[in-house]
Amino acid sequence: MKKTLLLLFMLSISMMNAQYNTDAPWMKTIQTKKKNSTNYQPTFTEIQNAFNQYWETRDPSKKGSGYKPFKRWEYIWENVANAEGYLPTSKDKWISWQNKTNTQKAIGTNDLSDWKPLGPYTHTNTGSWSSGQARINVIYIDPSTSTTWYIGTPAGGLWKSTDSGANWAPLTDNLPQIGVSGIAVDYSNSNIVYITTGDDDGADTQSAGVFKSTDGGATWNQTGLNPDNTPFSMNEIYMHPTNSNVLWVATSSGLFKTIDAGVSWTNTLPGNIKDLKLKPGDPNTIYAVTPSQFFKSENGGDSFTLITNGVPTNGSRMVIDVTPANANYVYILSANADQSFQGVYQSTDSGTSFSIRDAIVDPALNPDILESTQAYYDLALGVSDTDANEIYVGCLNVWKSSDGGTNFTKLNEWSEPSAAAYTHADIHMIRAFNNTIFVCSDGGIYSSTDGGVNFTDHTAGIQASQFYKIAVSPKNANKMVGGLQDNGGHAYNDGDGNWLNYYGADGMDTAIDPINDDQYYGFIQNGGYLFISDNAGSSATNWIEQPAGSSGKWVTPLVSNSNGQIFAAYNKLYRVNDVEDGWIELADIGIAADQIEIAPSDDNRIYIAAGGVLKRSDDAGRTITDIYNFGGIKGIAVHSTNPDIVWVTTNNRVFRSDDGGSSFNNITANLPVNDNYFFLNDIVHQAGNEQNPIYVATSIGVYRTVDDGSWTPFFNNLPTTIVNDLEINIPDNSITAATYGRGIWRSSLPTCTTLTAKKEASIDGSSSQTVSSTIELCTGQSAKLNLNITSGSNPTYNWTGPNGFSSTNASISFDNITLDHVGTYTVVMDAPSTCGSAEYVFSIDVEQVGIQPKSSSLTGICVEESVVLTATGSNLGYKWYDTDAGGEVIATGDSFTTPVLTEDVTYYVAGASSIITTEDIPSPGINTAEDFNFPQGLVFNTNDDIVLESFMVSAMSEGNRTIVVQDELGNIIASTSINIPEGESRVAVNFDIPKGKNYTIALTGDLIEMRRTRSGNGVSYPYTSPSDIVSIIGSTVTNPGFYYFFYDWTFTSKGGRCESVRTPVTIDVNKNDISEITTYAIDANEGISLNNEDVITIIEGSNLSLNLNGSTFDGTLEWTSPTNEVFTGNNVTLENIKNNASEEGSWSVKANFVSDCGPSTQTITFDVKVKANHPEGIAMYPNPASDVLTINSNDDFENTTVTIFDMQGREISNIVNVNQVHSDELELDIRGLAAGSYFIKVETNQTRVTKRILKQ
Repeated sequence: MKKTLLLLFMLSISMMNAQYNTDAPWMKTIQTKKKNSTNYQPTFTEIQNAFNQYWETRDPSKKGSGYKPFKRWEYIWENVANAEGYLPTSKDKWISWQNKTNTQKAIGTNDLSDWKPLGPYTHTNTGSWSSGQARINVIYIDPSTSTTWYIGTPAGGLWKSTDSGANWAPLTDNLPQIGVSGIAVDYSNSNIVYITTGDDDGADTQSAGVFKSTDGGATWNQTGLNPDNTPFSMNEIYMHPTNSNVLWVATSSGLFKTIDAGVSWTNTLPGNIKDLKLKPGDPNTIYAVTPSQFFKSENGGDSFTLITNGVPTNGSRMVIDVTPANANYVYILSANADQSFQGVYQSTDSGTSFSIRDAIVDPALNPDILESTQAYYDLALGVSDTDANEIYVGCLNVWKSSDGGTNFTKLNEWSEPSAAAYTHADIHMIRAFNNTIFVCSDGGIYSSTDGGVNFTDHTAGIQASQFYKIAVSPKNANKMVGGLQDNGGHAYNDGDGNWLNYYGADGMDTAIDPINDDQYYGFIQNGGYLFISDNAGSSATNWIEQPAGSSGKWVTPLVSNSNGQIFAAYNKLYRVNDVEDGWIELADIGIAADQIEIAPSDDNRIYIAAGGVLKRSDDAGRTITDIYNFGGIKGIAVHSTNPDIVWVTTNNRVFRSDDGGSSFNNITANLPVNDNYFFLNDIVHQAGNEQNPIYVATSIGVYRTVDDGSWTPFFNNLPTTIVNDLEINIPDNSITAATYGRGIWRSSLPTCTTLTAKKEASIDGSSSQTVSSTIELCTGQSAKLNLNITSGSNPTYNWTGPNGFSSTNASISFDNITLDHVGTYTVVMDAPSTCGSAEYVFSIDVEQVGIQPKSSSLTGICVEESVVLTATGSNLGYKWYDTDAGGEVIATGDSFTTPVLTEDVTYYVAGASSIITTEDIPSPGINTAEDFNFPQGLVFNTNDDIVLESFMVSAMSEGNRTIVVQDELGNIIASTSINIPEGESRVAVNFDIPKGKNYTIALTGDLIEMRRTRSGNGVSYPYTSPSDIVSIIGSTVTNPGFYYFFYDWTFTSKGGRCESVRTPVTIDVNKNDISEITTYAIDANEGISLNNEDVITIIEGSNLSLNLNGSTFDGTLEWTSPTNEVFTGNNVTLENIKNNASEEGSWSVKANFVSDCGPSTQTITFDVKVKANHPEGIAMYPNPASDVLTINSNDDFENTTVTIFDMQGREISNIVNVNQVHSDELELDIRGLAAGSYFIKVETNQTRVTKRILKQ
């Protein structure tokens, strides 16, 4: 039966909103509404509700059920609808892209990004049961050059290979993000290429019309079918084989024809045209199908006839193919109304009639070659170009018939990726070119040259993966794991562009253990399984099933905390500590969550988005609280060091909270949210940068802002594509983007220079020194403050200080410091190309210089006495020293008691302007004492350096306790462990405490039981010392009625740094020292002072005189010889001294003093040693000698050299620098000498002698 349709409508189509594939079964009710109203456009919610209602009575878990394709689409477009609920149109996308392009031109080099692709370009299957890399819709071979191939992807644009698929290059990155479902190349000019845009099966991208290139795909131009008027979807496009101005394109709004190379188009067959073919050799005969009708034209598509003879009429989708092997053959592959296999139909009369070849009548005889019920999404038919009876069918797998479709053989299995004939599931096209069968599926592009026995994967080099999420190791950016639509989990760990496909299904959210970054985690859809790899994706080493009773979103959120614990947000929050233990249930979220984020600085702080509500946990997920309702949340980011600062993205707004989510400010600012196609996804915060950069992933790229609130484009070299996820790696200074159609991209983070400097000060013209604390100055000094730039250059300066001080100089100077200079001086630096300004603060403390005391001296002080020295004047304190400069303070205060004096001495005293004294701080009146067992204490300030000497305590029991003093940052600056008895006692601690504020003194450790005291009138802080140096300002407990533990303090101030010039105080001690009045002399030589235990060495025959040195001496001397003979008198002379007992040996002399300090007696001893008198000064014996040669000298062996020569005068041995004080004898070991004669030369300070010896 034929029905002729003469439908020649010029193009007139209203703009179509993005929507789902109209052939999906749940879209029937929506299509009915469209038929009843030509202006009707469904809202996102209507499409979503229709889907949910359809699946209420069906099993979505069955492979090929048709459930998953919609969920993929829903995830991308959820929360994107405008206020009326409509999704953006192709025109909206085009306008958004044009605005982006104009912005790029305007900002030029101000875009600081430098994006580079990271693939996947290739992959290795290490554990996936359905290995793949990228979704491919269509392939076309250049009819003039068989090695030039084009492929179209659903969301990654058009790719070209000039070497039969060995290498690929993208051709449409300079366009808005597009899918490609049809390709045509001019038969006579390979530079002319046409593409139909959009994803015709999955609707991941809507059509933007037909585009044309005249330079082989380098650049593109719109045709008459363009974003202003394009139908919702397009698929096949064909060119007249001899007239390249004539083309036909199949769309969801009809079959369009152009006769002027795309300038204008005519809709010659209205309807949802799903496929289009030209009769080989006869371009006037054209075949077209809707989901359930077959049409034929015999006048080049100007009119069509509906063919019903043998054609099924109750189907839901048809695809067709023809073959040059027999131009009269036409095949139809049809699906039932429930999307299941209906039959294969063959025409041998150019589509005039059909006969069924294969249908499911008996499953045992006629297998279900579709194996699914999702024909609306994946249905493909291809006929060999050399054998008209060889046909191929694809849905999940490839089936082949060699008898025109009567019988089919299954060629492969989608879950056996290692098989030779493997092709990934979900097949969108099968086509024959040049005796080769090509298969386009959701995993790649494959070809077979042997009738399907083997298939070759040509996907390597095509970076068109559709990523949901990416996780990047915080330690190494070259370790990543991401989830891909249709292609499972892909891991990256070597940086060479190859990825590891370690699990299958739809890869979703992923995570990497921050401590062991070889530990990868990845979800499949709805969090059904968590796949784990402990070898960075080399294999899937374990997996955990979804928690029983839980429900997860299509992309169930997954995250790791800083300790490597994994959290998943289903309708409840779960944690994995250990794989063997599985999921640990935490708090109830209420509904399946959309997002989860853990504060980098606090694992207890978790933010969760569910149903548009932001929730928060402060206890690592044990409890969760609703904090803010946004209506829809796309991303969450938490500040790297402050868990209360959180950012949230909705579909078109960015918000910031500084109080943990209690309130938010809109920081959307100049983001192009008024563009209908612009929507937001993820958001991340860059740590370690004082400008607090924030990055957002959007539908057209990435944007960046810093604290100034203005957003700037951050998409240099990044194709216009939906960016789903962002990850920042600080050590590698990089940001990674997961795109939905163009794989993974990475940019370095902006390298603005941080302006830094060292604080320096020069005092009294000295060299500059680094300043790290308060600069302590004295009145009258000079000071210069400056910043030594360590990073950045040419800054401006703005100084402010006390008393209205200001300056814009690089440094500030004060020539005569006064007390008016006390305070803080702040300098703010700023410079171009830096990461913000830098602020530094100098603190100056000034002390008045003390007044110099008057000098004095004391005489007539007796030996063995001490003296009290007293300073008077107007100073507040004094310091005492034993040196005129430097040295340690030996005493403070108005007076100083010297130690017992034995000789003349000089001390020095300096005046100071501040208190140097010991004081005490009394406690309040005590009424009661209470036992207390908590480590509380007191808070105090000190206006000077002090030594905290002691305080009172009242202990509940005897025992060792540890007392610590901490500064306001919690650093322990003093501590002691001491045994404290039971009851009240004074504890001596002697803590050195520098000047400062908010110190805490408390107990710590195991034993902290003490008694706290309470005043009957209540405690009233502060308690201050009389000099105001120390002030107890409060307690670490808020109860105002208690004064804890430590009371009645005593301390010593170490102040008075600005002291005067030191004044000497000389003390003349009247001492009796025998060493000062006695001498000895040898022969006529000058006398030498005689001291206790001296040794007097004298040569035999010399004269020795023991004498009073001539000083005034009131008393008597008594000399005692070695034989105890006593000589009374001032002088004793021993002439021609001999080596005998009466002269050589131990002598003593006793002085009997008479003075004003009273009589005293002092005795010293000394030795007299008489040496032999050698005529030559040196003697050697025995001679001959065999072992030891003794050398004796009239003098001591000081600076002596001994040299041995043989009889020819050659030096045998040399011994230098022999020093034996008080020894006139030297033993020389000669056992090493050969027997014979030698000369021994000895040189001393007084003598040089050479003697001949015989060695036996």
